[in-house]
Amino acid sequence: MYRKFKPPLSERRYIAEPASTARRRAENELRKSEEKYRDLVDLSPDAIYLLDQDANLVSTNPAGLELLRCTAQEAAGMSMIETYLPEERPVFYERLEKAAAGTNLRYERTFVRKDGTQVPVEVAGTFVHYGYFQGVVRDISERKRAEMKLRRSEAYLAEAQKLSRTGSWAGRSDLEASYWSEEMFRIFGFPVVDTPPSNEEFRKFFAPEVWDKILELFETIRRKKTTCDGEFPMVLRDGSQRTIRIVGHSVLDDSRNIVEFVGTTIDITEQRQARADLEKALTKIRKSEDRLRVIIDTIPAMAWSTQPDGSAQFLSRSWLDYTGLSMEEARNWGWSVVLHDEDSTAFIDKWRAAVASGDPFEAEARFFRADGEYRWCLCRAVPMRDETGNIVKWFGTTTDIEDRKRAEEFARKAQVELAHVTRVTTMGELVASIAHEVSQPLGAIVTNGHACVRLLSREVPDLDKSREVVERIIKDGMRGGEVIKRIRDLLHKTPVEKAPVNINETIQEAIALVSSDVLRSKVELKAELAAALPPVLADRIQLQQVILNLILNARDAMSGEHTRKLQITSRRNSAGLVEVAVRDTGHGLKATDAERIFDRFFTTKPEGMGLGLSISRTIIESLGGRVWATQNEDKGATIRFSLPAGIES
Repeated sequence: MYRKFKPPLSERRYIAEPASTARRRAENELRKSEEKYRDLVDLSPDAIYLLDQDANLVSTNPAGLELLRCTAQEAAGMSMIETYLPEERPVFYERLEKAAAGTNLRYERTFVRKDGTQVPVEVAGTFVHYGYFQGVVRDISERKRAEMKLRRSEAYLAEAQKLSRTGSWAGRSDLEASYWSEEMFRIFGFPVVDTPPSNEEFRKFFAPEVWDKILELFETIRRKKTTCDGEFPMVLRDGSQRTIRIVGHSVLDDSRNIVEFVGTTIDITEQRQARADLEKALTKIRKSEDRLRVIIDTIPAMAWSTQPDGSAQFLSRSWLDYTGLSMEEARNWGWSVVLHDEDSTAFIDKWRAAVASGDPFEAEARFFRADGEYRWCLCRAVPMRDETGNIVKWFGTTTDIEDRKRAEEFARKAQVELAHVTRVTTMGELVASIAHEVSQPLGAIVTNGHACVRLLSREVPDLDKSREVVERIIKDGMRGGEVIKRIRDLLHKTPVEKAPVNINETIQEAIALVSSDVLRSKVELKAELAAALPPVLADRIQLQQVILNLILNARDAMSGEHTRKLQITSRRNSAGLVEVAVRDTGHGLKATDAERIFDRFFTTKPEGMGLGLSISRTIIESLGGRVWATQNEDKGATIRFSLPAGIES
């Protein structure tokens, strides 16, 4: 390599000082030659280096210093071998010998700069007079990057053609091939060579009538001067049958004459097979769908499916017959016309919410039947999801529950009647207690009335004391009236009305009704009621009936026992529910009776009807609560019920 670096003229000096006079004369002549070409060399974008016979740098131009990334002083006298990679240095001396023998050199190598960075370069070297070597070095980094990019692009194209079984080709106007890509050779089972096969060899893959169609394709391209394509069967040399798709295009010169044909050939054998398999699968699916539709149309349930957005896609024949709508009328959101006006908005809103959340759907609404009657129906639907979890369809059923609704209403009315009968029976059991409760305020009224008469009969009536007595009479009258009101409420047959109820007040009202009876039964009754309990949403009379049933049941359980203690507690449990417990010290429960005591007509008392606790459970469960019994650790049993809290007080 040969370098000539050129510092500014004012700083220009020679790096190597020759030892002999002949060398000085050569350098002087060389210096004169350099002056002659100085401007040309300084403006050259290529690095130019001048080396002595020991390959040390004598001179370079600015481009040479830039390539070295150093100053003129740093470059002075450096050996050019320093710019070689260690593994390439042996070849450096071989090249010097060739240059000295008169060979003009041209090669590429890696150039190592002063700072250690490396760059690809192209070198042109020659031997000049007086034992000097001259080299022109060009940075080819950009070219190398472009070549690398081109090679990568060609590799990608070749890989894409291989994966897609697509070969590219070019042919002369007489249809003889001039170029085949590697994939073309692979498609036809040829070894990859530089020259494509001739038409005579190529046509052997096709039946005569197929070859004629290929020629017709190219004649169409020639005539229309446009892109055309066609699919053709062929037989390879190993006997395997394949199908190819040829896409051809004509290349025109300025006179619109065809210069050549270019195009692609695609092996579509697998595609055609996959297409055929898909058609078979779709045919099977259609047949399966038809069979499924027949099955769905014959089962009693009204089935349907919707799109992911909730719009109806399919409705079974039974659904259409029930509503009297046609499939076209019911599709999308047309089905909603059968909903009762009072149910439509809430039902559709709930359906849209389920579609948005993806949760299973269940709702009741009145549907207009084809005979003109609105009937209650239950709709249920679940989503079908793909492997990624996205909803692709909804499937649902509509069931007529009108008869069930009527049966439930009948049962509810019967339950109310039974509860009323039970309340009347309970009042019968408490008649003595009730008489005592009423007689107390009546007796007090009579006594206070006589006292008031005496006070007013004095010569000087004592009006102040008479007023006090009259106030006591009023108070006793109100107390007696309240007792009668509670009895009347329990006996009166009124519709069930849920409202916020203070559980502690209801317990105290029940205790007031049975207090005399409990005392007469020698039962010690104690109430421990938690303060500030939230109200429960219930019917006050029903709840009072439950508490009365539990108190009387506890009283009867302690019959014949020496110790008779009855405790009523209220609290809010860890689940946030309002809980009431009635605890007795009676004979307790058998292990098998803890659940059975709530069954209808089951009783442990000879004179019992087996309805009190059964009705109590029905009432509590209708309020969203739960009732259960447990055996006490010491003696007796405890019956508890819990209800969800309503609005906080």
